[in-house]
Amino acid sequence: MAELKTKYDRQLRIWAEQGQAALEKASICLLNCGPTGAETLKNLVLGGIGSITVVDGSKVEVGDLGNNFMVDESNIGESKAKCVCTMLQELNDAVKAKFVEEYPEKLIEAKPSFFSQFTLIVAAQLPEGAMIKLDRICREANVMSVFARSYGLTGLVRVSLKVCFFFGIIRPVLFLEFGLAKTRKEVFNHHDI
Repeated sequence: MAELKTKYDRQLRIWAEQGQAALEKASICLLNCGPTGAETLKNLVLGGIGSITVVDGSKVEVGDLGNNFMVDESNIGESKAKCVCTMLQELNDAVKAKFVEEYPEKLIEAKPSFFSQFTLIVAAQLPEGAMIKLDRICREANVMSVFARSYGLTGLVRVSLKVCFFFGIIRPVLFLEFGLAKTRKEVFNHHDI
């Protein structure tokens, strides 16, 4: 434990040992390991997340070399999921890492139960239809999900969970089909904001 206290000293000051223990118990699944997804997962791995699963059916291409620091020229033609998973494992060997060589859209359609084993799903660059299906799957399984898309210098992040915590009050949040609260008044259900 002393080694972990030294390794994670800065973040232990923020969320203490209980927060770090929760992080170490978490299991994250990344769908699509392009630059947005790989960078997101890198930050979680460096923080000491318990386990990761990288899901991507594509191969490393020349175009990946200029925007994804998790792959290099020697990886061209190899499984992108395997290469990113290997690099992430090197960054923090305390993290359990595995990969699935399958396109996320196919996995969402064919094996929705696959996602129930995770604490959090991070989905990068998924098409809207797949995001909506995955959001429903995650909600039914009570798994949090984060959807991220980047467009050059801009992007968006959507967080979806069944219950939101606001100022110590736990309230179910009303969501539209795609997981966005209608209005602040509806979220708080007659409480003044």
